[in-house]
Amino acid sequence: MKTEWNLDVIYKGIEDPKFEEDFKKAKSCVKELEKMITEAKSATDDAWVEDVFVQMETFTELMESLYLYVELCQSVDTENGALMAQVNRIMKVLSAFSPLESAAMKLLATIDDVDTLANKSEVVKEYLHIIERAKEKAKYLLSDDAEEMIAAMSMTGSSAWSQLQAFLSSTVA
Repeated sequence: MKTEWNLDVIYKGIEDPKFEEDFKKAKSCVKELEKMITEAKSATDDAWVEDVFVQMETFTELMESLYLYVELCQSVDTENGALMAQVNRIMKVLSAFSPLESAAMKLLATIDDVDTLANKSEVVKEYLHIIERAKEKAKYLLSDDAEEMIAAMSMTGSSAWSQLQAFLSSTVA
């Protein structure tokens, strides 16, 4: 019976070129989403709505692979400084994405006729529930600056404390 896990199907290690390539792609998604939101006048353009969802989904898939890989590796090697550095890099990118996601949701919440848009686009139809939820949550969102500050504080505050607690718990003999 084999009792050792192997994460090579995800990445061969943090020095695997695919790891760095995915990290760069994730950062690129953040920049592209930022550009899309900055240039958007409204969320009524079908292509814009589709592009936003594609960017956000691509980013999420990349971050899941990167973050979960590093977290799984770190769970068996808690004192590995290189893994800790990767967690910090990933958290920084997640922190940059969070306010953009909020801004995108604010724009998506302005769509008046969601059903008509969904009937024209399979992509929008697939994410219809997210638009409807964004419309409901929009009344509770803060300004973009406040959302950005909260995202940054979460990454450096509560998440950092959680990581420290996990690290200390795992190294106690």
